Amino acid sequence: MAGSTSMVFTRTCDSTRLLALILSNLGLKAIPINGHMTQSKRLGALNLFKSGARNILICTDVASRGLDIPIVDVVINYDIPTNSKLPEYPAQEEEVLLLEERVSEAKRLSVMKMKEEAMGKKKRRGESDYGEEDIDKYLGLKDKKSSKKFRR
Repeated sequence: MAGSTSMVFTRTCDSTRLLALILSNLGLKAIPINGHMTQSKRLGALNLFKSGARNILICTDVASRGLDIPIVDVVINYDIPTNSKLPEYPAQEEEVLLLEERVSEAKRLSVMKMKEEAMGKKKRRGESDYGEEDIDKYLGLKDKKSSKKFRR
């Protein structure tokens, strides 16, 4: 849907950052907005979206409250809401599978960048480093079954 403006809703602040990185790695102009950002950064992100410099705004539902955006072509719920009344977008399995490798690589690069940023923040504060498993949990990449499996 080239040329259209989109708002993508995620469940967590960390998901907004990860998804924005993935989309940027895929060459799309996305910007996150969430409650962990300062007010000036949120306003800056919003202005980039409104001006057309970024055509995808990724936000949590909490961060989106009170946004004044007159026209948005597409609204996507990345994390399906509990009580969803939106129509499902029809997708052809073949089309999705063609993009799977490219998207997986973009996600891998994005996760690496977020891990590096998280490790850098901890080191700057003089705190102990995150372990690899801690970062994966922080990013929501480890499910509960696999983390229990490693504890035994």
